Amino acid sequence: MEVCSQEESVADVDELAALQSLEDALAHDLARQREIKALLAEPRELVSARQEAASSDSSLAELRRSLRNLEAEATSVRAKRQAGQDRLYGGTVSNPRDLRSLQAESEALSRRIGQLEDTMLQLMIAVDQAILDSRMTNDRLATLGAGHRDRTTVLTAESQALQARDAQLQETIRLQRQRIPGALLTRYDGLKARKAGKAVAGLRRGTCLVCGVQVPTHVAQRAQQRQEMIACTSCGRLLCPD
Repeated sequence: MEVCSQEESVADVDELAALQSLEDALAHDLARQREIKALLAEPRELVSARQEAASSDSSLAELRRSLRNLEAEATSVRAKRQAGQDRLYGGTVSNPRDLRSLQAESEALSRRIGQLEDTMLQLMIAVDQAILDSRMTNDRLATLGAGHRDRTTVLTAESQALQARDAQLQETIRLQRQRIPGALLTRYDGLKARKAGKAVAGLRRGTCLVCGVQVPTHVAQRAQQRQEMIACTSCGRLLCPD
């Protein structure tokens, strides 16, 4: 059993327990801050939804662009056919060869117009479907984005509250450390580094509350008498009776 020097009063272990509680609270807050930072990043689902919406919008824009090009070409071909028909039926051309050429050109242009109209019809159907796809992907993006913004608002408020509390904790820890004798503080820090961040263990009904071992009765009694600081015979942590 390890016993502290008589200069180290039982009040000192209470001070150490208070310090450990403060530092545990700070560590917990810092861990939560790291969690919040990760949660504030856009979730993969939202990133994926944004990419899908962008792809849908791009596909829709490309289809509309193709449809406009076909419509422009169809307008041009119709105008060319009309001009040929005006010459064909306007009486300004009388040469049979020229008339046959105009007739053949008119028929070819009519076939081209038919091809363009068939393609435009297919494109219009594709555009209608692309509009539906774009609406669905953008609606999903909007829903996910709104949810993420709501979470961000809540998490940001929590983070700000933690920052304010942690500033107070750090100051309280600084003042608490000033209250503790240097040699004992060095021992505490050493134990904390070796004992998974727990230098002080509560003692309740003779049981160390960290390692869970029942300490010998005489050790528990001496700790309960609060006349000296005693370490757990199992884990070596300083015992602080309830």
